[in-house]
Amino acid sequence: VFLSIGDIAVQIEQPFGILPLERTHNWLLRDVAHSRRLLAWSSAQRAGVEDFQTGMRKNALEREAADLDRDGKLDLNEFTQLIREREEGEFTDAELRQRFEALDTDGSGKIDESEFLIWSLRDALSRSAQRVLDLFRAWDEDRSGGVDKAEFHRAVRSLGFDVELPVTDAVFDSLDQDKSGLLEFAELSTLLRKGAGSEARKANLKRMAGKRNERGRGS
Repeated sequence: VFLSIGDIAVQIEQPFGILPLERTHNWLLRDVAHSRRLLAWSSAQRAGVEDFQTGMRKNALEREAADLDRDGKLDLNEFTQLIREREEGEFTDAELRQRFEALDTDGSGKIDESEFLIWSLRDALSRSAQRVLDLFRAWDEDRSGGVDKAEFHRAVRSLGFDVELPVTDAVFDSLDQDKSGLLEFAELSTLLRKGAGSEARKANLKRMAGKRNERGRGS
């Protein structure tokens, strides 16, 4: 709300008269902010963007469903089935093997819990409009300016991953580049965003909810 010189003069003479204008101004600001949130949400829905927390919980459930032999790891066949059932688009065997080998960082022939977790963090961010800064602030419970191992473990567990400390500690250590024992915003942002954008553009990451529902009705 903008006031003219005349308006200001009136308000000086009647100082309490400005209060209704301030309240109106605040209401308008809240309405604008609410409208912007609705617009962002609507645009995200059309683009297939999902909330980070929702994406992580879906990843956890999909991993559990794909782990057919219940060994806590995904082999190539399990990973291939997971991707083809969750993502839109066609993928060749060679493309999926390449993605599998990129995630299997220790070359064991299986994607273990820590490898899948760090991929899930990046995957959920690539689908989400949420900023790494927002995640960092939520995870930094004591407002120390860094996320320690205990805070990171609690954050991961709250996102639907029923993992033990050794798993989250392994992921934490891979993110803690300076080995300070704390994840700082800069290193968290760099490592979680690393490759996420380019990978998201190369592969259509929109989930195939329609196909999954159709399969569910047919069973």
